[in-house]
Amino acid sequence: MPIVLVRLDDRLIHGQVTVKWAHKVNPDRIIVVNDQVAQDPIAKMTLPLAAPAGVKVSILSVNDAVSEHNSNKWDKEKVFIIVKTPFDALGLVKGGVRFDWLDVGQLGYKEGRKHVTRTVSLSEDEAKALKEVSDMGIKLIYQQLPEDKAVNFLEIIKKHFNL
Repeated sequence: MPIVLVRLDDRLIHGQVTVKWAHKVNPDRIIVVNDQVAQDPIAKMTLPLAAPAGVKVSILSVNDAVSEHNSNKWDKEKVFIIVKTPFDALGLVKGGVRFDWLDVGQLGYKEGRKHVTRTVSLSEDEAKALKEVSDMGIKLIYQQLPEDKAVNFLEIIKKHFNL
């Protein structure tokens, strides 16, 4: 499957994704990858409603996404993958899903996380997971919107964590 974008965004399918990113990369399918969301019947019913018209939506666990990728299920589709956590991204890469870069878009603040950008907060374990993704050859960028300049997210992590 040609992967046109992989984005880390805990909001999953929402306005920025629907209006800006999907318009920019023109996917045939959006795949939301997260074990908890894949088990949530309400999310599975509502998330496809937020997708752009004509774009198919799959909501998969990390293992199912790896299996479907490795079986070439969507070979003829342009795919936009949205992961909810750094651990989801790491699971994809460890499972053999290859892509050039990960756009770290949004991870809201909660207890145990540090603000590292205006829209991203990370725990130390999340920072380590992203560093591991980078160590496996995936470039990490921070780019809120397609018209924004992409910034090296690994450098941002290094400013806030001793990894």
